[in-house]
Amino acid sequence: MRYRATPPGPIGRPGGERARRRSLGHRAAVNYDDGVAVTTNDQSAGGPACDLHARDHGPCDHHETAPGTAGPPVMFGRTIPAWVPPVLVAAFAAVGCLVAGLVDPGGSSVLPGCPFFEMTGLDCPGCGISRGAHALARGDVATALDHNVLLAVLVPGAIVAWLAWFGRSVGLPIGRYRPSTRVAWAVVAVIAAFGVVRNLPIDALFVLDARA
Repeated sequence: MRYRATPPGPIGRPGGERARRRSLGHRAAVNYDDGVAVTTNDQSAGGPACDLHARDHGPCDHHETAPGTAGPPVMFGRTIPAWVPPVLVAAFAAVGCLVAGLVDPGGSSVLPGCPFFEMTGLDCPGCGISRGAHALARGDVATALDHNVLLAVLVPGAIVAWLAWFGRSVGLPIGRYRPSTRVAWAVVAVIAAFGVVRNLPIDALFVLDARA
């Protein structure tokens, strides 16, 4: 005869030991065969512990997702293929490029200007990106970089990041890059330095301002 027994907790509370085992990521099962109690901590999918859990609570998803990894994406309450989110982002980006090519930020009264420039008369690190995107969408790379040279890093970086994301979504063995705190602060420092240098009153640096 085989049945499940819930051992008493450390202070006499039923289920205490089982709760402790679950908090450690284990499924505990006690089998009584021929009067001998055998405790099994089975972490393999479909083991005795998972069978007992499935009988009482439905299918066990304890082993479907490895610790530290994200589960399948969910949209509108339904699980979707992993490649759908990057494809949707690419579609939105394509629409954004189309709008950027049709609407000139420099001559549009709909798009707001840079608040920092309007208050100080100085270019912030992001000044010129929208006009540069407009020029880039029309194929004018030189004018785009003249508006903001950071586009030379931002656009290729976004493309590489998207390709890596899409590759992982279709099962390619592409690792994830998580920058350290030092790298993040270094990027912030470089962007801040660019915002300072592009406003220096030096003729040789006029190529860094937002005016093409």
